[in-house]
Amino acid sequence: RPGDMNNWGGLIAAVGVSRRMGSCKALLQLQGVPVVRSLAQAFVGALAPVVVTLPEPPDDVAVRRAVDDLDVQLIHNRWPELHMWGSIESALAAFGEVDGWVLAPVDAPGVAPELIAALLDVAKTHRCAALPVHGDKPGHPVALPRELLLAARPTARRHGLADFLRQHPEMVRRVPWNDDAILRNFNAPSDLTPGFV
Repeated sequence: RPGDMNNWGGLIAAVGVSRRMGSCKALLQLQGVPVVRSLAQAFVGALAPVVVTLPEPPDDVAVRRAVDDLDVQLIHNRWPELHMWGSIESALAAFGEVDGWVLAPVDAPGVAPELIAALLDVAKTHRCAALPVHGDKPGHPVALPRELLLAARPTARRHGLADFLRQHPEMVRRVPWNDDAILRNFNAPSDLTPGFV
């Protein structure tokens, strides 16, 4: 089976407390549902495994509860000082058989199954990073083959994955998307409006 690129996982980085939010982003509710659950629901069925990196106690208990009836794997970020890249490294270490990953921070509400399918098609076909864009602005999530994540490691550990992708545009294919929800995230309470999602 090696090289067939059929086994793609989804990674949701649910770690961290927003200073401006003053609380765990994963547990914030949009339309009455914790955001970590909404994102996991979009991933389940399209990707396997679906992995959620847990926040620190005591928020980890509530995040577990929010997704406990979904087919997700829960792990800790073994390298929290690396932020998002620490979650990626943790998933790479725990799930070595996965051919590629669709990556999303937990505050990315614009993930739809149709978008995941479009990103997977591009990433698998071209063995590249597939990045959704609305207009000329990049959004979330992004799909990358495992081999590309491993190549990114030296740069990403120091400066983050986005920096690596900026340095290597030849490894990225942009996927136009009509819904500007892919651009949205939330960093302050004012971002959580009724029409946010």
